[in-house]
This record gives sequence, C-alpha cells and structure tokens, in this order.
Amino acid sequence: MCAPRVMMISRVVLITMVVLVSMPTLAAGDTAGKKPGGSARQNSANEEASTFEVEASSDAMIALTLPLPDDGEVLLRVIRGGGEPGSAFVASVSGLRDGTGAPLEGNLSIGEKQGTAGVLSDLTAPNGVASLLLKIKPVPDAGQVTGVFTIVARTSKSWRLNLDRGGKPTATLVVDTPIISRELVCDWWHGCTGEQGRATVRFWEKQHAWPLTDVGLRMEQVSKAGVNFDPHVNVMTTLNNLGLDLWSVTSKDDPNRRIASNGQGLVEFHLRNISPGEYNATLRFQAANSVADDAQKVTLVLTVKHHILWATAVLIGGLLVSLLGTKMLNVLRKRLDINSRATTLSESWLKQEPATSVVVWTLANLKLVRCAARASWWSMPEDLDARLDKVTAMLPTLRSIREARQEIGTAITPPFVTQRAEGVLEGIVRNCSDPPLGATKLAAADEQLKILGSWVAGDWQKPYWENLKPSICSLLADVRPDEIGDRTANNALQSLVDGLKPYCSAGTAVPTTNPVELERKYDGLRLLWNHRSTPYFSDLVEKYTSGTLEQAFELVDKKTWHQLREAVGKQQVEIEVPSSAPQQYEPFTLAVKPKDGRIAQSFLLRHKLRYEWHIERAHPRVWQRTFNLPSPHTLQPTITQYWPHAEELKTSVSIRSPFDDEPKSLEILGPNVKVSPSESLGLFKAFSGLDLLSTALVGGVAVLTGISTFYTSSATFGATKDYVALALWALAFDQAKTGIVQIAAATKTGDEEAKKGTG
Repeated sequence: MCAPRVMMISRVVLITMVVLVSMPTLAAGDTAGKKPGGSARQNSANEEASTFEVEASSDAMIALTLPLPDDGEVLLRVIRGGGEPGSAFVASVSGLRDGTGAPLEGNLSIGEKQGTAGVLSDLTAPNGVASLLLKIKPVPDAGQVTGVFTIVARTSKSWRLNLDRGGKPTATLVVDTPIISRELVCDWWHGCTGEQGRATVRFWEKQHAWPLTDVGLRMEQVSKAGVNFDPHVNVMTTLNNLGLDLWSVTSKDDPNRRIASNGQGLVEFHLRNISPGEYNATLRFQAANSVADDAQKVTLVLTVKHHILWATAVLIGGLLVSLLGTKMLNVLRKRLDINSRATTLSESWLKQEPATSVVVWTLANLKLVRCAARASWWSMPEDLDARLDKVTAMLPTLRSIREARQEIGTAITPPFVTQRAEGVLEGIVRNCSDPPLGATKLAAADEQLKILGSWVAGDWQKPYWENLKPSICSLLADVRPDEIGDRTANNALQSLVDGLKPYCSAGTAVPTTNPVELERKYDGLRLLWNHRSTPYFSDLVEKYTSGTLEQAFELVDKKTWHQLREAVGKQQVEIEVPSSAPQQYEPFTLAVKPKDGRIAQSFLLRHKLRYEWHIERAHPRVWQRTFNLPSPHTLQPTITQYWPHAEELKTSVSIRSPFDDEPKSLEILGPNVKVSPSESLGLFKAFSGLDLLSTALVGGVAVLTGISTFYTSSATFGATKDYVALALWALAFDQAKTGIVQIAAATKTGDEEAKKGTG
C-alpha cells in the first residue's frame, strides 16, 4: 500500500477483521489479551467508536493458504478487534481461478444470509466473531485455487487466497472430561435395573475453525468388563438433549450430529442395567472430518454394588435362620422324646374303661400332649413334661381300679357284697374325680384298692363288715324317728333303728348275723330318712314296707328323674362352664348343675345316668377340619375336655334315661365357651426375654461388623459369594452366642447340683 494510505490509517482508527483459521502469519504476536483502545492509534483524539482495530503488523497484502475440501466449502473466520458490536463491514471474494487460470465462481454466506457476486455486505460481529462460508463452483479436480479476500469498513484490507485442492480437513475433536468415574449403588427395591447414574461430557473442535460432522462413539478398549457389559445396552446416550444412539452408524451429514465450528456438543451418558462388578472401558469420540487425537478418549471407570439394605437383610436373615433353626432342632428333639413317652403311656385298655372324669382327664391329657407337641415348631410348652409326669403317676391307680373292677365282676360273692364292693370302688373313683391327684390322694386310693382286693380273695366278711359298720353308726347318729309324724313311717324307721343299733355298739368282730342283711336294713333306713321331706315319702314308706328295697330305690330314681325333667323344662338346670376362658390345648371341665340341691346330690344324677356331651364350633368354617372329642360320653355329670384352636364353642348335653317307660333323653343347651390363644405356643412365645435381648445385642454387633467387613470394603458387593459370606458371618455370631448361653446354663446347673450334694 502507498505512503498516503499509510498516513490516512495512522490518523483514523481502522477496523480490520482477521481471518483466524490457519492464518498464523496475520497476527504480529499474541493478541488474546488485547482490548479496544489498546494501541497508540486507538488512543487518538480523533478516534470513532464505530471503527475496528487493525491487528496486522503491516498494511501489506498477506497470503492465506487454506485447504480446499471436496465439497468446495471453505470457512473464513474473522474476529473484530475493536469498535462497537453494531459496527458494520463488507466482505468480498474476487479473482478466483483454478490452476489452469480458468475463472471460478465464489460466493460468501453467513447463516441464512447469502452474498451476491462474491460480495456480502452489512455484516456485524456482535460477539466479536463472524464465521463466513465461501462456496466455490465448480470445484476443480486438482490444483490450487487463487483469489483475493477483501474486508472493507471505513477503509479496506485484502488478502491473497491460496486454496490447496484436495487438502485434508484440519478439524480436531477434543473433550473436557478424559475420565468418568462413578460408584453406583443399585436401587433397594428395583435392584440393578433401570437407570443407575448419569455422566456428561462436552466436546468441540479444537481450533474452532471447522464444524464437526457425523459425531459418534466407539468402544476402543475394555480392560475390566464386570458382568456381561455391553455399552450399546448399558450406556445410553443423548446429544444436546436429543435421544441419539451415538454407538450406531448413521447416514452422512446427519444434521443432529453436526456441531458448529464455534459450538459445543453435550453428550449425556445414562448408565443402566449394570450388574454389580468393576468396569473399566476406553471410549473414543469421533467425527467424520476429525483427525485422530488422544484428547478424544474418555475412560469410563465404574464400580457397581447392591444396596446396603440387602446386605443388612441377609445378616438379619442369617441371624433369624440360626436362631429359629436352633429352636426348631431343640423342639424336634423334645417332641420325639415327648411322643415316645406318650406312646408308652397310651394304654389301649384306657379307652375301654367307663368314662369317668379321671379316665377322660387322662385320655385328654395324653392327646393334648401329642397334639401340642405336633403343633409346636418353635417352642414346646414347659408343662408338657409335667402333664406326662402326672399321667404317669395316675396310671398305676387307674390300672388297679380296672383290675379291681374285673375281680369284683368275676368273684363268687353274694350280690349285695358285690354291689357294696362296686360301691366302694365307685367311692374310690369319686375321690379321684378331681384330677390331677397329689401323692397323698394317690397313696390313699392305692391303700383302699388293696383292702378292696381282700373282698374277693375268699374271706370277704371281715373287710366287708369293717367297711359297712362305720356307715351304719354314722347314719344312726343322725336318724330321729320321733320327728316323723306319720305312725307307719315312724314305726318303719324305729324298727330299722332297733335292728341296727346293737351292732353299732358291739365290738368290731364280725356279727353272726349275715352282714348283707344288715346292709339292706342300712340302705332302707338311709333311703327313708333322706327322703322324709319329699311329697312322695308316704308312697316310699309303703313301697318299702309292702314291697322290696329295690322297688323303693326304683321309686326314688323315677321321682328324681321326673324332678330333673321338670327342672330342665323350667330351665333350672344349666351347664357350668369355666369362669375364665381356657387356652387352646388346655383341659377345661363342664358340669351339669341343677339349681335344686336335692337333685344335684341324688344318686341317680351322680351315678345312674349317661351323659352325651356335644362341644362344637360356634362359627364353623368350611376349610377347618372336624375335631373329635377324646370321649364324649360320661357316667357322671361332668366332663373334662380340651380344644386345639382359639375360637368360640357351643356346648350342650343329652342326658339318657335309665327307664324304658320314660322319655329317652333330656337336652340341655349350655353357654358358649371362648377358647383363648395359648400363651405357651407360637413363634414369639418361643423366645424368652433373655433370648430376645442376647439376639438383639449379638445381631447388632454382627450387622455392624459384617457391613464394615464385607459391604463397605467392597466396591462391587453383590455376588453370590458375598451374600454367602454375610450369611455365614451371621450364623457364626448366633451359634457363638448359643454356645455361650448353653455353657453358662450347664455351669449353673452343675453348681446347683453340687450345692444339693453338699447340703
């Protein structure tokens, strides 16, 4: 340029736009830190705000050498060095020729704004940068393309263009995050499915000179693959918030995969469905027009583990399995022992015995013990052994009663002696009607049975009289014939008293008179005296004096049956149930209770009637099995039973008549019985306070140490072996606790036995 032009530039602050792409010769030095007004020329008093700063070292024309792509599109990037954001300039390209000198058409554009005949006017650089695109037509097959690139503001500047045909793109893709490291924890509920984490990577063209086209990803190396790692499945991608699969190959020039030269791409990785393990893979970002560079690599380092909740659950589960397993084994051992004892005690003859309360109690307890043992999985009721001990103590007495009954039935003795022997035996049974019996009562019953055995041994008169005499003397002390106004009855009573009195005052020797006849007189006197105030007393006296003692007894029984029937009709007979709710598998007693005391104490009610009991569910369910009572029939107005379930029961009884000419039965409906849940059975009843406290303490230590030893120290916790190790850890802790408790219990038992021995 000429000297006057130089002088003019020095007087006016010029605007010059600098092409940056591959133009290292344009800048005199590093201008990155320059600001408007940074040079001497800009500080001139004649400076105008709309001018640009010149960044070239001289005003001479400078040659620009750039590559010419196959598509003939050349990027010309210009930076505004000064002036205001709205300052305008004009860019033009002229004189384009190929290597043979043939002219070429060239046009400039910026965005959607197109130039005309190589001229693009009214341009601004609001952000300090303007990217111009030069399109050359036709694109020569070979050789260079030359021309002139000019920028005009208040003055102008030109550069010679040297475009090398067939030059390779100089774009270089780079990323901001060379390493992505994530420690992933699977969801506590959904596990290792779905999205587990995210990571973002930004990339751009290194020199901001070329757009990046057809951006994609490829797996370059996998050093640690964990479990079935597949980036196409486990690492989903988005590009600038668009759901693009960057692992796949797309058609050329996909606009969604094109990043402008001055833009950036944001890739978001969605990590999903990754199993526990360690993963280390090298990913490479790539673009169709980018050269290879190590700055394009991203190292993906992942460690995946299960949620801590599952590790804690396995530890607690291991403790519970050990605790419950130990309990179950102990219960199984005890169940076998109890079943063995119950089988030994279950004599078949018991079911053939008359259904007295003591027999029913024994059968009920044997079945109760077996059912309770069978229903017990976690705990065994402590009283089962005690029940078996009581049954064991009762069996010899029951066996002796059975043998005595058989001997009495086969002995050759007078009928009245047999009846009295049976009466004595029934008295012994009545004394045993409130089981379980203590050692004193059992010893007394055994002694009475031994004495009763001598009755059928041949010499029956002496023991028979020794049993009869106290009864006669006791009755004579109560009978007062003078109180009876009816002469016939008075004479009958007095005659009986006079006939018995001498034998009561005499010695203990057996009377010469047949003692059986004395007992008949005794029974007659007792019958008349006990019914002296009844409406049918005169009929009873007539029946006794003119008939037989048996006819008198039959009359009393019929009258008592009529009274019982009337009382049932008036609802004056009820079934007495337990005052408090019995527990399941616990015996309870039902009893027929007339409000009339004479009926309640009558011989008929207590010994000559047959009772058929009905105990059933108040609210039956289809799925429940029927429970059969051990023995629903008794010869006494009481029954002892049990029920295996906690529920409400209906009770009733049918009383069978002993007379052929009377109604066959009386029906009595009793109140409902509510059976409550057992306090001895059940999962939580299986554990004492010491069990729960020791398990809680040991469990806390096991969980804390197990988590710190296995879970926290492992970045990839979740394999089967990890959970097995945790379970064994918990088992070891609980078994150690169990061993310590057993040793302490054995030591305590040994000390107690030692104290007893020294005592």
